[in-house]
Amino acid sequence: MLIISMKVHQRYFPVLSKKGKLLPKFIVIRNGIDFSENVKKGNEKVLSARLADARFFYYEDLKTPLDNNVEKLKTVVFQKDLGTIYDKVKRCEKIAEFLVEKLKYNYMKEDILRTVKLAKADLVSNMINEKEFTKLQGFMGENYALKGGEEIGVALGIKEHYYPRFQGDLLPSGIEGIIAGISDRIDTLVGCFGVGVIPTGSKDPFALRRTALGIVNIIIKAILIFH
Repeated sequence: MLIISMKVHQRYFPVLSKKGKLLPKFIVIRNGIDFSENVKKGNEKVLSARLADARFFYYEDLKTPLDNNVEKLKTVVFQKDLGTIYDKVKRCEKIAEFLVEKLKYNYMKEDILRTVKLAKADLVSNMINEKEFTKLQGFMGENYALKGGEEIGVALGIKEHYYPRFQGDLLPSGIEGIIAGISDRIDTLVGCFGVGVIPTGSKDPFALRRTALGIVNIIIKAILIFH
């Protein structure tokens, strides 16, 4: 959250210690050296306002259990012919149940389905919905899940079901994130092809090629065997 505020919103450079710990400092580039103290205070004031907004959103979000956000997903459209994000979550739950059986992970079923149910819940949080910190989707879901007392594997799966987000990105490390991520991508692929949203040589608005590659990469990395 702090780094996003600096790098994305203000184009500042955050400063880390030798151990990689974020320090209460930042670097900003400017033209000239005149009025340096005023420039410094001005930039600090702007960043402080950004961080105050983030703090407000965060603590407001903590007042609402992540579970309560699921119903609110009915207000977020996924695709005009495929319904809302809530509809997508319900489809993903069915896909996940199928995968749990085929992959012989019945003993993890409860946590896996819990992960799928909550995977998109942070999309309607203040932090993400206010468009200030959309890059933190999944990360905030993990944080809110942990604060709400969810299992560590469930919280991690909420974050990691988005992996991989781009070529060379990390892949989900736990079975919760693996099955949630595959279910999400299968729903997107099958749904989009089903309603005629098919990528062409020049257009792929739903990034379906990347979605398909994501499924393949996850299966290969996790060495999944379907029964």
